[in-house]
Parts: sequence; C-alpha cells; structure tokens
Amino acid sequence: MIEALVPGQAWSCVWAVLVVSVLAGFLLRSAILLPVMWIPNLVPILAVAGVAGWLRLPVSGPSALVASMVFGLIVDDTIHFFARMREEGLRGLRGARRTVARLGTPFVATTLVIVSGAVVGVFGSVRPTRTFSWLLALGVGLALACDLFITPRLAALSHPSRRKRP
Repeated sequence: MIEALVPGQAWSCVWAVLVVSVLAGFLLRSAILLPVMWIPNLVPILAVAGVAGWLRLPVSGPSALVASMVFGLIVDDTIHFFARMREEGLRGLRGARRTVARLGTPFVATTLVIVSGAVVGVFGSVRPTRTFSWLLALGVGLALACDLFITPRLAALSHPSRRKRP
C-alpha cells in the first residue's frame, strides 16, 4: 500500500502546485509571479522531504500528506504577501520590507498556532502520528522563514523600484 501511496501523493502535490499557481497568477493578474511564487513555496517541502530521507523516517499514510498540507499552508501567506504589495502599489526592497512589517506579525502568529497544534502530536503514542506531527511542524516553521526572508527578496526582484527621472 505504501508503495502506491507515495507516488500518488507526489502526483497530487504536483497537481496542487500547478493548479494553485495558475489560480494565484490569475488572482494576482501576473504570470511572472508564478515561478517567483514556486521558490518560497517549494523550498520547505523539499527541505522536509530531504530531512525525512536523511533521517530515514518511515513513509506512512500520514507522513505522505505532509507535503500537500505544508504547501496549502504556505501558499496562503505568499499570496497575501504579493496581494498586499500589489494593493498598496509597493515596489522594490523598500516595499517588500514594508509589507513584511505589516504582515510579519500575523504570519508569525498563525505559524505559532499551527506549530503548537502539530507539536502536541509529537508526544502521542502512535509512531506515524509522531512522525507526521514533527514533519508538519518543521515544514510550517521553514515556510515562515521562507515567507519572511526569501519571499520579500523575490518580490523586490519581480517588482523593481521605479527610478525617478530627473
């Protein structure tokens, strides 16, 4: 069953990334943001998969769901970030920093709530639940780091400051 579950989850995650990216591009009215959004959204997923492989954690039904859940949680913050920059007409690194200043506290608060809920499962007695909880907490924590440090840099690159002409 596990041998069939992992490829199925991998394909569902690929489809989720594609569908969500197209919807995000449509909502933000920008095709250039699609590859820009993939970077901070996929880094935590790949990092969690790498850590799980490095630690040789067993693949189970719950642990196979981590990638899809982390992607769903992180893409929300990324869309909020780019939408806020667009709504306020902010550009460049200054605009990205201003957006982080406004959205950083809600990002941290929601991440703390999600990680706190996941950490409770780490102390459970069922090993797949513990593994899932630990990987979810790690993934969501890495997602926050990406949203606070990588997303603003990418937003500044994709929305460069307009130079004032003399």
